Amino acid sequence: MHKHTILILGCGWLGSRVAEMAIARGWKVTATLRNPEKAARLQAMGCQVVLLDFDKPQDFEGEFKEVDFVLNSIPATKRIEMSAVARRFDNLGSYLNTIKYNRQIFLSSIGIYPNRSGVLTEQYADELDEKLLLAEEKMLTFPHTSVFRLGGLMGENRILGKYFQNKICTTGDERSNLIHQEDAARMILQAFLHQDELASVYNVVSPEHPYKKDVIISSAKKYGFELPASFQGSQPVVNKVVDGSKLQRELSYSFLFSDPLEF
Repeated sequence: MHKHTILILGCGWLGSRVAEMAIARGWKVTATLRNPEKAARLQAMGCQVVLLDFDKPQDFEGEFKEVDFVLNSIPATKRIEMSAVARRFDNLGSYLNTIKYNRQIFLSSIGIYPNRSGVLTEQYADELDEKLLLAEEKMLTFPHTSVFRLGGLMGENRILGKYFQNKICTTGDERSNLIHQEDAARMILQAFLHQDELASVYNVVSPEHPYKKDVIISSAKKYGFELPASFQGSQPVVNKVVDGSKLQRELSYSFLFSDPLEF
């Protein structure tokens, strides 16, 4: 039986969980990192680790790999300049040109959408974040590539209530657009094995969108965190709901955590 191989570019928090799940399934995993201090944990898990910094132009000759799947989680960080984002993804593109693969998933963010009320599907195309859009467009020039726009990632020690302890919360009246780490990782692995050709862009968001205030209170009580000092409504209230039903439908996916109130 063929043993699947996966290359995880920029193996962060979600990538590490994907690696863990893939290794448990008997897959061979290679991960790239910038920080050598993070390598030990991945190596202990059974990952092969390659140190690469895509902010620096490099000669990728000799780095050629042939893998089944590429999970690309190199970020288009908002805090760096547009020109730096462009350089990062040009260097990344040079690296991808040395790899033969069957399918690539590029991890983006629902932060690409503007802060406006309404139900936003993958077809929404107005006022998209320039840096995220640049990264997505560069990656979509590569074959067999899909973009996964992730909702707010929660799970393990990422708990919404933790971030608002004794603080003033002004976003409590807005809808949440979250995804649990376990579901995001499972959907990624399931998508790699999906026999039909995937579409170019998907939102990866839990199907339930409770108010942020309710998620904060629920998670604070569940995990023993202090409540916010107060909830002050923002004006006007933006009720943005990012629709993730397309990927759920195409994968016939059953969520472990469909409701952020249960995270």
